[in-house]
Amino acid sequence: MAKKRKLIKKSVKKSSKDYASIYLLGMVACVAIVALFVLMMNTGTTSLSLSEEDMSGQAVGGSMDNVYIRTSSDMSLRDSDGDGYNNAVDCDDKDASVGAGDLYYYDADGDGFGGDDTERFCPGEFVPGYYVSNNEDCNDANSVIYLGATDVCDLADNDCDGLYDEDC
Repeated sequence: MAKKRKLIKKSVKKSSKDYASIYLLGMVACVAIVALFVLMMNTGTTSLSLSEEDMSGQAVGGSMDNVYIRTSSDMSLRDSDGDGYNNAVDCDDKDASVGAGDLYYYDADGDGFGGDDTERFCPGEFVPGYYVSNNEDCNDANSVIYLGATDVCDLADNDCDGLYDEDC
């Protein structure tokens, strides 16, 4: 019985060391990847091609050829088609007849009236239900306060007209 207990203790210690080694190896790999990205950003390199052998020393399934890493030089704002909208908002920056997407407002309280946070969506693009086409909510943290709501006697501007409890 004592011999069996010693074997169990040894196997537990061994497996703990194995997990620690795997964890340490994973951390080293993460640091190496971050260092590679930082180096690429600092040198202006915009693409990287790796094979499976480069990553692990042995071939694995799938392909990692032509891995593309986006850098800040790729993200500069430009207007390629001359329509007055830069590539950040233009729905098709190769076609001057297509401009910016429609502006929608984030509706944080779900009352159908948006606040100040905006997002553009191109025609045909899915617009999530928490974005609306108006910004008529003067308090987007409260669903009973919006332009045209019923004003109640609660020391709040429920109807967004700038007056508090005018009907009380």
